[in-house]
Amino acid sequence: ANDGAVTDIVEKAGVVDTRYDRPPSSHAVVGLYCYPPDVFEVIDKLKPSSRGELEITDVNRHYAQTGRLDVTEIEGWWEDAGKHWQHLAEIGRLIEETGVNR
Repeated sequence: ANDGAVTDIVEKAGVVDTRYDRPPSSHAVVGLYCYPPDVFEVIDKLKPSSRGELEITDVNRHYAQTGRLDVTEIEGWWEDAGKHWQHLAEIGRLIEETGVNR
């Protein structure tokens, strides 16, 4: 039974995270994180990814797997402004019309 707890984090299914061909849910991490002071101990134990970088997804995965990840589900629209710069005008229009996810 699923009690709503986050049990894993998938980073770009099929691309970065090859365990999945498709995302296992429609939820997205939108990039606002608050960590406890021990986050630096977690980071010190990380190994670089295949890209040679320490991945924030691995930090989040650690907290999920140890039962220490809390999430807040936000209702409303979402758009990745950092991926498709040509959509910035549309994003600006949405913000003007709706505020920011009001």
